[in-house]
Amino acid sequence: MKNTPEAENTGLRNSLRSRMAIWIAALACLFALAGAGISLAVGFNLLDRDFQRNVRSHMQLASISLKAPVRQIDYLELRDQVQAILDYQGITGVRIMDHNREILHEDGEFTRTILQEDITSGQETLGYIEVSFSRDSLLSNMLFIFYTGLGLLLLLVPGFIFLTWRLSGYYLQDLSHLTRCIKENTCQELPQYPGLQRKDEVGLLAWALKHRDQDLTRYHLELDNYKNHLEDMVEKRTQELKRSQMLKQTILNSIPDAIALINTADLTIQDVNTAFLERFGLERSQVLGRHCYNIMYGYQEPCHHYDMLCPINEYVQHGKPCVTEHRHYNHKNEIIHVEVAAWPVFEENGHVEQLVHVSRDITQKKKVEELREDVERIVRHDLKTPLNGVIGMAELLTEDEDMNSEQREFAGHILESGRRMLHMINHSLDLYKMEEGTYQMRPESFDLQELLQHLRQETSRIRKYKDLQLNFFLNGEPLQEDRQIPVLGEKTNIQSMLANLITNAIEAAPESSQVTVSIQQYAEYMHIDIHNYGTVPQEIRERFFERYATSGKTKGTGLGTFSARLIARSHGGDIDFSTSEDKGTHVRVKLPLTPLDHQLDRTADMIQ
Repeated sequence: MKNTPEAENTGLRNSLRSRMAIWIAALACLFALAGAGISLAVGFNLLDRDFQRNVRSHMQLASISLKAPVRQIDYLELRDQVQAILDYQGITGVRIMDHNREILHEDGEFTRTILQEDITSGQETLGYIEVSFSRDSLLSNMLFIFYTGLGLLLLLVPGFIFLTWRLSGYYLQDLSHLTRCIKENTCQELPQYPGLQRKDEVGLLAWALKHRDQDLTRYHLELDNYKNHLEDMVEKRTQELKRSQMLKQTILNSIPDAIALINTADLTIQDVNTAFLERFGLERSQVLGRHCYNIMYGYQEPCHHYDMLCPINEYVQHGKPCVTEHRHYNHKNEIIHVEVAAWPVFEENGHVEQLVHVSRDITQKKKVEELREDVERIVRHDLKTPLNGVIGMAELLTEDEDMNSEQREFAGHILESGRRMLHMINHSLDLYKMEEGTYQMRPESFDLQELLQHLRQETSRIRKYKDLQLNFFLNGEPLQEDRQIPVLGEKTNIQSMLANLITNAIEAAPESSQVTVSIQQYAEYMHIDIHNYGTVPQEIRERFFERYATSGKTKGTGLGTFSARLIARSHGGDIDFSTSEDKGTHVRVKLPLTPLDHQLDRTADMIQ
């Protein structure tokens, strides 16, 4: 940057070097004036005392001449002596007095500066002489000296300033150049920082400024790099947010459920997915900002005013999500069955200001459930017709007197199995109610020992075929046939549950091994552990108790463990399993000894 002459002159006037020269000259003048003033005062005082001594000496000489005139009171002589005294330079007035201080003669002007001398003769005081003198001549001489010195000083000040300015050039010129380049920010453009080669404070300052500028340059470069990095990160984050927003919209729009974001304060819709718009046949602009109850149901007031269970109101009131079923009208004014739920959207402070309302179309599910109930009802009716024939024929065989005891026993087994099958068909609806959580128990007291022995007989043929042993234990000891095990529950369902589990264990057990049923009684519960040395296939372990979970059995339906868990939970108990290569498989059933009323009330919750 090029400086103008005015800027250069201003810089020269304001430079440290010029100001220092002026200040040194001003201080020198000040000290010189102070010294001159002190010298004048001291000199004046010394000259004044010397002048007074001279005047007093003159008065002493005059007192000798005045002895005779004073004694004789010779006025003419007194006048001549007084005139002689007045002729002395600086004396302005003379007064001669006798020994009684009566004025004998007086001449001249008297000031406040008076000297007195006695006129004596031996020991006798003849009179007094008083002299008044003036310092005007002394002051005139001193002022002449002062003004002469002041004039010389004024003549020497410019030279002294110039000399000081020139002498300070060596010490302050580099500092001035350094200051100028700092002010103009041109130090880095110079080949070398001014004063860098010096070993004094200026050189240290130049070195510090050079390293400061280098650090600032490096910091600016790092800051620019960091700024560029931040800009890149912001750009990438912006792109990621855009992709995330697009992905969110894609995911939401790909979900077949109707989803709406609803404000909890006024129940207005903030956002929806495509399925929501398609269900109600509306555009986004026709939905956003409107009340959810108006769009979904055509109501003018919130749903709870119409005795409907609103999931949004339930969460606002109780702080827990809930799932319920509603009926909506689609854009074709058709009734659709929906499963609705509301899930909170938490803010950073933990408050919930919005809820995600999810509406799932379950119309087809409802139709399938109704169809399944119809099919099950038909199947139960069709199965009962031939089964009644089997039971009737078995009853006739048991009544035939020509049959031997073994034939009669076989016929009894057929009759018992047929009746149990008929009971299972009649109670297949009960299993459905257990699954739905609406089943009500009708417990009865029976002997579990009798039921186990019956299962032993039913499984005798398959055990004989696989050379298996079926062992029963009670509280760690072999179960004696005459030992009763009283149980309160539904005998048919428990028999069905244990038959399924024991049959599965026998089918899964290796040949020439054993199946063990261990019963352990506690104060309130009974544990039944059914063990075999086979293992559950890996592919069905995660869904062992689910419907249709089967593997390796050509005639298996996969409903045995599923129904067993339903029956165990309907009694207020539960069932689980463990399996491994070295220990085999344990299926553990937990049943309460007394299914109390509060346990029955929990059945629906446990099954769900």
